[in-house]
Amino acid sequence: MKQLEELLAIPDRKERQQALLEYARTLKVDPQKARKEGGDLSEDRLTVLIYDALQSRKMAKFQVTGLLIGGALMLIVGLIMIFLAVQMKTIF
Repeated sequence: MKQLEELLAIPDRKERQQALLEYARTLKVDPQKARKEGGDLSEDRLTVLIYDALQSRKMAKFQVTGLLIGGALMLIVGLIMIFLAVQMKTIF
C-alpha cells in the first residue's frame, strides 16, 4: 500500500503512469483492463486494479496462515487423543 501511495504522489503525469504500469506488471495485473475507449490509460482504473491485487494477496496470505494453524491444532489434538487412548488401554 505504501508503494502505491508513493507512486500516486509523483507529480508528473507521464512518469506516474509509467510507474503504475511497471508496478501493475510486477503484480501480474492486466493493464489492458484499465484502458479507456479511446485507448488512453485510466489511472483511476489501474489504481483500483492494483489495489484489488494487493488486497487479494493479503487475503491469500491470511487464508494460508489460518489453514496452517488449524492443521497444526488438529494434529496436536489428534496426538493427544491417541496418547490418552493408549493410556486408557493400559489401565484396563
